Amino acid sequence: VNGFPVVGEDGRLCGLATRGSLAELVEGDGNGSPAASIEPGVASGPLSGAAAPLADAEHGQVVLPPVGVDSAMDSAPFVVPDKTHLKHAHMLFYKCGLRHLVVVDSHFQPVGLLTRKSLMPW
Repeated sequence: VNGFPVVGEDGRLCGLATRGSLAELVEGDGNGSPAASIEPGVASGPLSGAAAPLADAEHGQVVLPPVGVDSAMDSAPFVVPDKTHLKHAHMLFYKCGLRHLVVVDSHFQPVGLLTRKSLMPW
C-alpha cells in the first residue's frame, strides 16, 4: 500500500498521505537534515517542536511525540462515491494520470482506496 486516507475526528476524509511523503516527514527534509534527533530520554527537532521527554526511555523504548501529517498529505485528493462504476474510475486513472483514488460513502468517510494495480484486472 502506498497511499493512506487521512480522516478527521468525525471520520470524514481530510486528505491522502503517500508513503513517500510520510517517509520525508519522518526521515528529514530531503536535504540530508534529519527530521528529529534522539538523545536518551529526549526527542528534539522540527517534528517535536521543542525538547520533550520520551514516554518510556528508562525501559529502552524510543517513543517520539505525535507528528501531524497535515504537511505531508494532499488535502484535495481525487475522490469518487462508492457507487461509481469501475469504468468511470478507470477513465479517471487513464485521463488524469492518477496513482490513487479514494472511495468515499455518502458521509464523505473513506471506504476504500483504488490504485492502478487494483484496477489491472479490469
